[in-house]
Amino acid sequence: MDILSFILSAINNAGHITGFCIDEERRRGEVTHLLYADDAILFCEANESEVRNILAALVCFQPITGLQINLEKTKIFPVGKVSNIDRLVEIFGCDWAFLPTIYLGMPLGCQSPPTSHWNNVLSRTQTKLEGWKGKFLSLGGRVVLINAVLASQCTFMSSLFLMPKSVINSLEKIQRDFLWSGTHDKERLHLVSWNFCKTTKIRGGLGICDLELHNQALLFKWHWRFASERSVCWREIIDIKFPKCYSEWVPGSLSGRIGGSPWANIIKL
Repeated sequence: MDILSFILSAINNAGHITGFCIDEERRRGEVTHLLYADDAILFCEANESEVRNILAALVCFQPITGLQINLEKTKIFPVGKVSNIDRLVEIFGCDWAFLPTIYLGMPLGCQSPPTSHWNNVLSRTQTKLEGWKGKFLSLGGRVVLINAVLASQCTFMSSLFLMPKSVINSLEKIQRDFLWSGTHDKERLHLVSWNFCKTTKIRGGLGICDLELHNQALLFKWHWRFASERSVCWREIIDIKFPKCYSEWVPGSLSGRIGGSPWANIIKL
């Protein structure tokens, strides 16, 4: 993918694609592509010339690397009103769709994901804590499985987005029912309070991870990353977009559209 990045940067420097700028007036923070493994997001203006140039770059990329672009999994996402979207789709040979969408397991194109975006986390947690598993596990084994499922199913989304209280309550109900009855769809008498279950073992609790504190800790890590990662793309974008909002370690007060972004929840902690 480094080759694709080189090709896209070259045609951008030659003026054949423009990407988008965080600061349009000063032309700072221009982004033409974001690559992760074999997934890519490419940015260009909504005109035939730039779409053709993007397509030409991908055509050149294929014989150089031996990789094939899968147009069936490729989509064009218009930002704002794009009157010629049908023509652009015809040129590129793929479908188009509206934002928001799911990219690398994360909601893309929305400020804060609605509760419905967490349904997948809830359903996966229920599947992992199937009743037959609990019937063959001791109480200690159920605690281990609960924490393991939390780490595998909840951490990814909660590392960027503040988990709604309703989602926390639903997940904790699944965990409670599984802990005491061995299944998430059958209730039994709870021997101790759930807050006690979330207390650390050194204090006499069961050491079940507190979802709310876990979520806050993951979001707090962005404060540390903001201070320590000086030259990465996301930090540069924030510095350009909100130059008066941040100090070295702790971001400052919010203003404008940032109030509805995921970054707003990180700052408010």
